Amino acid sequence: MGNTHPRRNPYGANWHFHIGKAETSSPPALSITEASLLWDFTAARYKCIEETQIYHNFAHDKDLREIIKYGLEKVLETQINNLEQQLNQFSVPLPERPPKSFKNQEKNSIYFSDRFLFKQIFEGVKVIWITWPASAGV
Repeated sequence: MGNTHPRRNPYGANWHFHIGKAETSSPPALSITEASLLWDFTAARYKCIEETQIYHNFAHDKDLREIIKYGLEKVLETQINNLEQQLNQFSVPLPERPPKSFKNQEKNSIYFSDRFLFKQIFEGVKVIWITWPASAGV
């Protein structure tokens, strides 16, 4: 298999194995527990996006802002898209999504140090890594 990530399904998130005729196969079902977990993971990612957008607006260091932007666009949005796709596949209503941008906030009203912002994001990344299901593929 080569160099695959130990937490990822090498066959993709939607891989199903079935022996027999296709018409005898039943579509994948989702239990209430699985639906609840997907919904909770999605709501948690929405919260992460909202907080990270705020942190991006208050960050002072150019490199830190680029790292935060990368995390928003490449990591969190990818995870959100995968979760939303799974919820939509099973017709589970989505939680309320945060606004796409928080650029209207005044920087002068609150001061966050770059150290504080980094620590908040770093702690959030650790929590996401622990709770993110291996079958999600990200």
